[in-house]
Amino acid sequence: MKDFLKAGIILLFVALIGGCRGDQQNKLIGNWEQIPFTKPDTVKIFWQFYAGDALIKYTVVNEKKLDSIHYSYNIDGSTFDIFKGTDNPEYLPDAGDPRGQYWVDKLSDSNFKITKRKHPDGSTDAVYLRIEMVKR
Repeated sequence: MKDFLKAGIILLFVALIGGCRGDQQNKLIGNWEQIPFTKPDTVKIFWQFYAGDALIKYTVVNEKKLDSIHYSYNIDGSTFDIFKGTDNPEYLPDAGDPRGQYWVDKLSDSNFKITKRKHPDGSTDAVYLRIEMVKR
């Protein structure tokens, strides 16, 4: 009887832990607008998250969708990773390339705030990029 109780508690704990990742990913799925840290103008940056691991980052200028880059992502607790996707341009850390590992500062149904901690190669030199987004 004690073995069944222990197994039941362990199974419940595993189900709760497994459900947390799905909840975070469900909050991410959709279209997010990046909030600029300077005076907003006609250029807007959007991040489109899909179920699974697909992410498309694109720019809108004067209501026209311009360049878009496809990435893949993973969110696990307070860690958010962006990896190369179907598009794989050269990584340029000084150009604000989003690939790398981030700390999740806030994730709610309407706000997503992250701070970059590592470049894709694992280095941390000049890495702290802050990104804030609101869901649209």
